[in-house]
Formats: sequence, structure tokens, C-alpha cells
Amino acid sequence: MVMDHDIYFGYQRPRPTEYVQFANFDSRQLNLYLAGRIANNPPTKEVTESIGYMDGIIDFSDILGRRIFDNRTIEYQFKALNINYHDRKLLEQKCKRLLLIPMRQPIYDSHDLPFYWFGKASSVTANDDHVNNVLEITVQFNVSPYALRKGQFDDIWDNFSLETGYAQFTKYSVKGTKKISLYNDSDLKSRLKVICQNDMTINGKYKYTKNYQDNPNFRLEPGINDLTVNGNGDIEFQWESEVML
Repeated sequence: MVMDHDIYFGYQRPRPTEYVQFANFDSRQLNLYLAGRIANNPPTKEVTESIGYMDGIIDFSDILGRRIFDNRTIEYQFKALNINYHDRKLLEQKCKRLLLIPMRQPIYDSHDLPFYWFGKASSVTANDDHVNNVLEITVQFNVSPYALRKGQFDDIWDNFSLETGYAQFTKYSVKGTKKISLYNDSDLKSRLKVICQNDMTINGKYKYTKNYQDNPNFRLEPGINDLTVNGNGDIEFQWESEVML
């Protein structure tokens, strides 16, 4: 990969192995070394009420049957090594443009793959170390509380992790009636996208067609989901996992 000439000096350095990629910002392409990351847990949304002459408080936070979280802040510290003042200044300006202009979108951290975060940069600060010719860039992202993962497997082992993945078939041929089990590794219910060319019905009441692939009333529960599919033709299931990391 060709480095930008304004920030790369032609001599060979070890390529950074850990990286963060967001929109057109890729720390590897900028030869930024990831020096640290801070990913605290998301704060819980608390809804409480204190009533006079009553011990304690009434907590309504769990009224939906699960804890509700607010967005979290993820912070990264990068270092650019052995570059002169002029190039440090250019790199600082470039990082701010690449990070602060884009709106909310996926943030890929090599530490968390195959999961990604969804959010936007909220702060970019620079510390210029002129003694050692080092530029330190600190980036804060405001992201959704859960990490996401797209694309379930179809028993494909390329780029598959036994620690974070679950190999399963997601494409089937249906002739009349077929019983299918899907495992959802998400911590939350997942909205299911059903791709089919012919009309299909799931569990006797959720209907899907070629032009109607997202039924807002049907969700995959965390864990094993046993489905009964009625119809004829090929059917494919797609969903996105939300996981607390």
C-alpha cells in the first residue's frame, strides 16, 4: 500500500499491526502506531424515584426486562515516530479532517474483530513532542453501547474464529415444509432479514416475499431458534449480532 508522500519519508519502518479504521481514516496508511486504547463499559440508563416516608428508591430501569445502556466513549492513543515539525503539523491537520467530518458509521478496531463499533469521532487532540520528533494523537469516539457483527456464516471457515463465531448453515432449499434451527450469538434480540424468491411463511404467521424481506414483528431470540418454514424454493437468513464487549 502506498503511503502519503507528505507524511512518509521513504525509509522502511515496521508496519503497524494494530489499527483503527473509520471512514477514510486508516491508522496503518498514516503510519500511526496504536499506543493505547480505553474502552470503558457503557453507563446504565437509570430511571428511579424517591418517595417520602419510604425506604430506598423505586427503580424503573428494568421495566423492559433488561438493562438499558447509554452510548459509551472509546479512546485511542496513536504515535507517529521520527517525523519533523512540518510533517507533524500536516499529519495533525489530516487526522482531524479525516476523523471529525464523517458522520456516524462503522469503526473497525483490530483488537475487537470480527466485531465493530458504530459511532462518530467526538474529539481529536494532538500533543507535539518536538524533543523526540513524535506526534501523539488522541481520538475519542462516541459509540453505541453494543459492538456489532454483520454476516452470519454458511459453514465457511475462512476468517472464522472458534472463540467468537458459530459455524452454521444460513441458506436452505425448502419443499413444502422444513424445520430449521438458527443460533443467534447476540446478547439482544436480532431483526431477521429473509431473502427468498418465492413466498415463504415462518412459524405459521410471519410472511416473506421477494419484495418483503424485513418483518418488523419477528426477532431472533438470543440462543437457539427453532423455525418451521413453509413454501417452495431457496431461503437465506441474515441478521446482525449485538454483543457487550
